[in-house]
Amino acid sequence: MKISIINLSKLLLLAAVLSLFSCNNRQKMIEKTAEEINAKCPMDISMTVRLDKIEALPNTFKYYYTIKMLDLTGIEFDEESLSQTGKKLAIRALQDLPYFSQIKKLKANIIYAYFDSKHNHIYDVKITEADYNINLPPATDEEIAEGMAQNLKLEIKSIVRQLPLNVMDGVVLKQCDYLENEKTIFYVFQLGGIAEKTALSNRNSFCEQNEISVKANLKKDLNAVNYLKYGFTYSYKYIDSQDNVLCEFAVNKDSE
Repeated sequence: MKISIINLSKLLLLAAVLSLFSCNNRQKMIEKTAEEINAKCPMDISMTVRLDKIEALPNTFKYYYTIKMLDLTGIEFDEESLSQTGKKLAIRALQDLPYFSQIKKLKANIIYAYFDSKHNHIYDVKITEADYNINLPPATDEEIAEGMAQNLKLEIKSIVRQLPLNVMDGVVLKQCDYLENEKTIFYVFQLGGIAEKTALSNRNSFCEQNEISVKANLKKDLNAVNYLKYGFTYSYKYIDSQDNVLCEFAVNKDSE
């Protein structure tokens, strides 16, 4: 999630930097840039993240993002921890830009505000002019994975509260969990009706074709690709209507 959002923010900040040289008044430039970006909003920047708008506040750009598949209504989470991790990643992303020195000339604050699909506020990342000068070493893979795990836990909580969840005719997502020590996203699907009969009639073929299909779909999902890149594993178990295991397999970054 964060990677896609940060990449988009780079582009939007570049637009602001370019506007700086054609506008003498910084606040007018901020307002003009927000207006130009808002003309393209809402803007999907991944399968799960949408930029709804940018608000031009005094000397501040405020980005409003919606995590489309997330519903945290009534769910407790550590907002401060999410905000701190997000801020470190955002500052590093800005400092890595080839035109970072030009961004510093803006002397504008940046706020990233995140909401779930029900418009419940999740957390904010606030970056001030002073933050531009913070000397942070490049993020390690472990730090990036930690931030991703925080987001993943929220996503899992959102899914769990909806279980059992009908995925398609005859297929129900019965269990979903995140095994933190193993960095594994675990799913249990229960088959019924025609889907169950088809699987039982040729179990080997069902397992083989299902694994191929799952791997292909994961490769199309940018979030899944990033999770796999940073060492996460997707684990799948399929059971029949009597809870007997039909097949199970796992997908990681080394899977073909």
